[in-house]
Amino acid sequence: MVSGFRETSRYRFLRADEPIEKSVVYYLAEVEDTFVRLSNEHTESIWLVAEEARQALSFDESRRILEQAEARLASEPVSEGEEAA
Repeated sequence: MVSGFRETSRYRFLRADEPIEKSVVYYLAEVEDTFVRLSNEHTESIWLVAEEARQALSFDESRRILEQAEARLASEPVSEGEEAA
């Protein structure tokens, strides 16, 4: 985990005419294996570089979080084995 990065996104939607509120917490981490195990909430995954991700994202909030992640990575090097603060 990369210390100094934790972003939360909150949103609402309707499911079967019932309002649902959801919070998603984002962390930064470096991976050694690109395998992704999907939960039942997901249908696919893809690894993208930041610019490709920015173009693929549908929501301004998602782009904001990506920009925050890029800023954190640019602010200081990530140490091997770094833990979240």
